[in-house]
Amino acid sequence: MATSLFEHELVAIDPAVEDYVKMPLDYAPTPQSWCRRLFSDEVIAEHLAALAARQQPDGGWKITWPPVSPACEMEWRGIVTLNALQTLRAYGQL
Repeated sequence: MATSLFEHELVAIDPAVEDYVKMPLDYAPTPQSWCRRLFSDEVIAEHLAALAARQQPDGGWKITWPPVSPACEMEWRGIVTLNALQTLRAYGQL
């Protein structure tokens, strides 16, 4: 499975990618995640810095896909924000 992530481009290693894609922290949201070992310390550090930098002035994070409605956007933005905060905390960034 691990090689499939890279062979089939199921993970974006470039932290600047803004499309609706999976990033290393989606597969390894905590240091204890099974997939954490698939990514170098440098890649994880770059993605943690990029995640922190994407925080909006209101404290939340934007969703990375087109919302189907304003209500849907607000709901999912809350989920994305909670996930970002949990990931940052898990890696000692908060």
